[in-house]
Order: sequence, then C-alpha cells, then structure tokens
Amino acid sequence: MKKKKTIILVFFALLLILLIILAYFSFAEQRIEDKAREFGSKYIQEEYAIKDKLTVLNTCNPFFGSGGYHLVLQDTSGTRYYITVFLGPENNLISIDDLTPSVWKGLSELPCEA
Repeated sequence: MKKKKTIILVFFALLLILLIILAYFSFAEQRIEDKAREFGSKYIQEEYAIKDKLTVLNTCNPFFGSGGYHLVLQDTSGTRYYITVFLGPENNLISIDDLTPSVWKGLSELPCEA
C-alpha cells in the first residue's frame, strides 16, 4: 500500500512539473509576441505620424522559430497597416519590413490576414 501511494505521489509531482513547464513556455511566447507588437506599433505611429492608439488585429509567426512576426494593425479611422517584425535572441529588434504600401497596391499579400 505504501509503494502504491509513493508511485501516485511521484506521478502527480511529475504532472505538476510538466504543467509548470508548459505554462512557462506559453507565457514566454506571449511576452515575445507582445514585444513584437510594441515595436510594430511604435514603428507605424512614427512612420505614418499617427497619434492615436493602434489596434493589433492579428499577429502570426509564419517563420517557425525564426523570430519573425507578421502584424496587422489598424488605426481609429479603420486604415490597416501590415508589417513584419524580426526579433533577435534576446527579444531585441533586428528589423521591420513595412509591407503596407505593397499590400495597399495589391502587389503582395500577408499570410495572416485579420
């Protein structure tokens, strides 16, 4: 009986450790996306001289671990802006690719449309 209780206790301890690890990584990904949104919003506000707050309509990571995020942002008038933000290993900004003019002209598409 004592052996059975020990096995159950070890099982629940391993399950708890697994849940903590999963929660940590899901929150870490959320923080990275928040950082990409922050850089993207700041860039669009500076580039297009927007004073109002931007709404993030969509964020996707089509580059699978590369640190690149596609963002679709919208201002209060309903105008959408499309950018790609690349983050470094320490969540620092590497580059921003502004796809807005080419999407507005119909020359390119963003893989994650809002």
